[in-house]
Amino acid sequence: MFRSVVLFILRTLLRLRYRFDVKGLEIIDQNHPSGMLFLPNHPALIDPLLVNVVLQQRFAVRPLVDEGQAEHPLTRFFLNKVRALLIPDLSQQSNQQGRNEVATALTAMEESLRQGDALLVYPAGRIYRSVNEVVSGSSAVDRLVKAVPDARVVLVRTSGLWGSRFSRAHGDKPHLFKTLLQLLPVLLVNGLFFMPKRSVTLEFVEDDTFPRQAERREINGYLEQFYNAVAQPAFTVPDYFWQGEVTKTLPEPPQAQFSGDAEHVPAATRQLVVEKIKELSGHKTVADEMTLADDLGLDSLAVMELVSWMNQEFSVDVENLEALKRVADCLLAARGEGLGFAAEPLKPVADGWFDQRSDNILAFRQADNLVELILAQAKKNPDQVIVADQQGGTKTWRQLLTGVLALQPTLRNIEEESVAIMLPASVAACLIWLAVVFSGKRPVMLNWTTGERNMGHALRQTGVKRVLTSARLMDKLLQRGIDVHQVDAEWLALETLVGRMGLVDKLVARGKGQFFSWFLSTKNIHETAAVLFTSGSEALPKSVPLSHRNILSNMDDMTKVIPLKESDRLLGMLPPFHSLGLSGTIVMPLCLGLRTVYYPNPTDGAILCQHVEAYRSSVLIGTPTFLAAIAGS
Repeated sequence: MFRSVVLFILRTLLRLRYRFDVKGLEIIDQNHPSGMLFLPNHPALIDPLLVNVVLQQRFAVRPLVDEGQAEHPLTRFFLNKVRALLIPDLSQQSNQQGRNEVATALTAMEESLRQGDALLVYPAGRIYRSVNEVVSGSSAVDRLVKAVPDARVVLVRTSGLWGSRFSRAHGDKPHLFKTLLQLLPVLLVNGLFFMPKRSVTLEFVEDDTFPRQAERREINGYLEQFYNAVAQPAFTVPDYFWQGEVTKTLPEPPQAQFSGDAEHVPAATRQLVVEKIKELSGHKTVADEMTLADDLGLDSLAVMELVSWMNQEFSVDVENLEALKRVADCLLAARGEGLGFAAEPLKPVADGWFDQRSDNILAFRQADNLVELILAQAKKNPDQVIVADQQGGTKTWRQLLTGVLALQPTLRNIEEESVAIMLPASVAACLIWLAVVFSGKRPVMLNWTTGERNMGHALRQTGVKRVLTSARLMDKLLQRGIDVHQVDAEWLALETLVGRMGLVDKLVARGKGQFFSWFLSTKNIHETAAVLFTSGSEALPKSVPLSHRNILSNMDDMTKVIPLKESDRLLGMLPPFHSLGLSGTIVMPLCLGLRTVYYPNPTDGAILCQHVEAYRSSVLIGTPTFLAAIAGS
């Protein structure tokens, strides 16, 4: 009864926007004892809901679901009701834990099929990136049909969704619940029932000729041919009834891809990468232009293992596994080059960032500590933009220091004199360093790339019990096999700290921000401006405390060699645990009043180039490897 009510509600809600045309489902036998494998294409985030609502009326289908989609309580409740099987996101996971979870999920799927269950499995494992479905790197279907040879195979083709808000046709990664919330006011304006409809066709074909005994490449090619037989260009449907129902065709979005020539990759690096690919693929000959999926037969799990190995061997972070298509891409990735993708366009930059400023040369003046210089800059230009990133947009001095005042009560309640900071280059890192310093604490800049053991040693060495970080960074580290919760410390995610602030707290901070010079004092500042650590490559990392005068002296010398003007705009990409990342891209710009835009991954050459262009950056600080990645993009 409960199941029927939920399906009725979902079906009614979906019909407010979609016009369904279901073909072939009525002729598929419901009473056959064998397990069933429903294999749909995946044009948008909304199609699993559509397919499930249609299928669940006749079959008790168990969907295979990306575990990231089960995080929302409402989604998790529904998925529990249909006994969904969870699997990691194959386009993002690259660690041993992720590979083990995938293998466990596949084993559970095999057993479920043997017991006669009906499974809903998406062969591609991710939504469309272009007008056609691409399955070539997947091995799930091949494994399932061979492990359970008597399982029935039903192909499902959904058309009409490429170009919707829930697809990637617009270039951005869609978010299911955010998009649903955006649709609510549109529905209300249309009086609920008069919103223009998007026509969606769902075709079900039980295919007796499915090549289940063929090789994986042939099976995936067969699926792609079926899915793409009715490929449609991306199109949008009007939002409001007075706009009629005339659709608008969209251009194809840019595709994730590596850029650059791999011929210059050093012989030693090339040999290591090629030998690893030979080991994973079983091929004796490997050439740069060979594709990982089609030519070498590497499935998603093998690519995950390859990326995990590259991360450990070369300390590079490939965030988009789908961009690794050729051997040449892997060679470039190992060098930290070509890692920019023809990716999502940047958000527009606020006009305040481009305010005209003079060409006067910036110089340090004498001060007892760094905050004297920082406060002097803030008092001089309180409503001038000083920092920016794509996550939080541009921030003026007043906005930045309002954030500091909002965090001060929490930080002052910490008993220990030292507080660790684990954040990449970002406005958040800038704000947190300021908040810790203004709270009279000693900032300890934690290097997450050294692993759990070295992080634990660094915290014990400095007496740190609390680490300020972000949930997003911790999730990314977990994907790379680093579980920070194995380190003995209290991990304080900024998202959680901000979420705990009530309306009164925020209003008080905003009020103080109008008179920040009254509430932020240069007294009672810890004599240590930051604690950094040696790399730990030869022994456990050693702490290196830097005083305010240490950093002031170094930055003063630097600006004498490299003159900086008020009109300059700096691109900050080095992590704050790096001495130049902290002093050169956080402390120096704040002390001089130099506009700085941040991007957290210094290996993303093409995206850094996008930032240079969008923010009109005139200065950047980096290592030769990172600069080569930008130049090669």
